[in-house]
Amino acid sequence: MRVRREAVKLALKIPAERERALLGGLQDADARMVRLALTAALEQCPPAALPLVTKLAQDHATASELRVLAIKVLGRTGNTTALEALLQIVDGGTSWLGRARLAARSSKCSRH
Repeated sequence: MRVRREAVKLALKIPAERERALLGGLQDADARMVRLALTAALEQCPPAALPLVTKLAQDHATASELRVLAIKVLGRTGNTTALEALLQIVDGGTSWLGRARLAARSSKCSRH
């Protein structure tokens, strides 16, 4: 695992390999690889990675730390598709009076 993670870190620094390494990291089963890829995507996220980042941001089964990173990536892209995904995440529908509501808090959030 460690060797593979180091190889991906190196590939993310090589412009010709960056996108492929990023896409592979986003699809990896290891949360550490996904975190590495999302952190790299914060700097610059290629359009091909947006569907994977969106899926991570919207998937409630994804660890909250990774969801937050994915949401940050979507917010930094400035892409219309990313904006629509962010709106879906916070859209809670409408109240019985027809007013817009925010989505319910995730179960992992707590008040302090």
